[in-house]
Order: sequence, then C-alpha cells, then structure tokens
Amino acid sequence: MTQNVGRDGVVRLNSGLLLLTAALIGACKLGVSELEVLCDSCSELPEDVVGGVVQDLGHEPVPTVGAVVEEWGCDNPGTTVDGRGDFTIDLHRAECPTITVELDGFVPGVVGIGPEDLPTGIEVPLYDRAGEIEFSIEDFGVPYDPAYGAVLFHFYTGADTAASELTAGIRASIELEYGTVWALDVTDEHVAGDVVPEGSSSAEIWFHTVTPGFTALTIETPPGTRCTGPEELPVYADTYSHANYYCVED
Repeated sequence: MTQNVGRDGVVRLNSGLLLLTAALIGACKLGVSELEVLCDSCSELPEDVVGGVVQDLGHEPVPTVGAVVEEWGCDNPGTTVDGRGDFTIDLHRAECPTITVELDGFVPGVVGIGPEDLPTGIEVPLYDRAGEIEFSIEDFGVPYDPAYGAVLFHFYTGADTAASELTAGIRASIELEYGTVWALDVTDEHVAGDVVPEGSSSAEIWFHTVTPGFTALTIETPPGTRCTGPEELPVYADTYSHANYYCVED
C-alpha cells in the first residue's frame, strides 16, 4: 500500500494508487488531527480470510472485474476481483479488520469487517464517479464534494438488506461531523433521518459529506433485535466507508 501526505492535508484514497494523503503512522494510526486507531498491529502470518463480491451498483448490479482489494493499514499483498466479481483476501489483523476497494472510474470504498462477515463473505458496492456526481444533486440536493467522505450502514437479515420487522426502527450514529443523513423509504426514495423507516426498500443509513477522520459506529436497535458488525471505521475524502451489520431476533 503506497502512503503519501498531500499538501492540502485532506485524507483521500486516490483511485488506482491508493494514496493516503495523511500518512498511516504505524499499522493502526491515522494522521488526521493526531487521531489513533485503537486496534492490534498487523501480524506476520494471516489470522483469518474473507471473501466476497464487488458489484457496480450505480445501475443494475454487475461485477467489477479488476477492482483491487487490500487490507487497510497492513502491507500484506492484496488481490484482484475476478471475472465473476469475486475475491478472497488474507487478513492480518484480527481485532478490527478493514479492507479497501478501488477501480478506475469509481468512488473508492472502505469496508469494516464484522464477525459475521468471515464465514458468510461480504458484498462491496462500488459507485461510478460520474453517476454519483449526478446522484448527489438529484437525491440529496447538494453537489458531490470530493473533500468529504460518506459512511453507509447496511443492515442484513439473511442474505439481503430488505427492511423487515427486525431492522425497522434501527438508529445509526457516527462521531465525525457530517452534512446530512438519509434513509430509504418504501418507494426507494431517500428521506432525511438516521432511522430505518418501516417498510424501507433497503435497510440502510447514509451519512453524507462526512469530515475525514476516524469514527466509532453506534447503532440502537428496537426491542427484540440484535445486530453485530464493525465498531469503528476510517473515513477518507472522496471515498465511501461501509459498515455491514447482521441482525437476528434477540
């Protein structure tokens, strides 16, 4: 993983080169306002493995062949998404494993890996940059600003994120400053709010124009629902950070 410090001080994952403009100091430190990531160091040998699929969700889901997947903060070799959209990568940090995904023409992604991801695999959505510029205006009413990032919470029950009695009413929050927060209603339209609506077309919460840094992730579940997923994520400019949660009846 190439590391760099930009003159503007903005934390950014640049497509293709994976440049971190605020350097990662050691294995688990993010050089933004001297924030530190409190996780274990990268091990010499793999501690686990995760696989999954990377898809272009800008239109109909299609495989993103050639996307580069790496473990965030570790120097172990990455991997490339194959012709079916699949990948497998060794993980060298068990405490808070996180991967990055990049492909030319797409907004880069950061994915926090929770305990349920390891046996089941993960879905990584990528969004084409041109489409996101248009989408930001149409759905959120503000221009796409590459100086900021975004944090997306995805709540799964079974194999998908279709809203259910378990996920309706889940509230999500982050520590970093952000512009707006959105959920999806029953008609698949974005509505302002940090709670999954009843009957939502997809149980997701989207924090828009997030100030780069490192954030804890907090969710509040309704009675009878228990969700597991990552507890923290790095947020970079011009990058979408994803947190997958798996929800069951408690």
